[in-house]
Amino acid sequence: MNPSATTIHNHPHPYTFEKAREAVITIKTLRPTLSATERETLALLLDSNAMETVEKSLEEAEAGMFEPLEDAVGR
Repeated sequence: MNPSATTIHNHPHPYTFEKAREAVITIKTLRPTLSATERETLALLLDSNAMETVEKSLEEAEAGMFEPLEDAVGR
């Protein structure tokens, strides 16, 4: 395969990769200016397991399925 050849990607959203690449560049550029809390928030947003837990918790709360913090911590 010729290394100088252009590869064409047939993605349903052709700008998806470019947007992701731009996001990575932006985060790498801004990272030194972010607080520890902001970096932690970004880490959680990028963690699919954590986001599933958050989304499930939100759904449960909206459905009225919650308990006081004292009860949850006291277990």
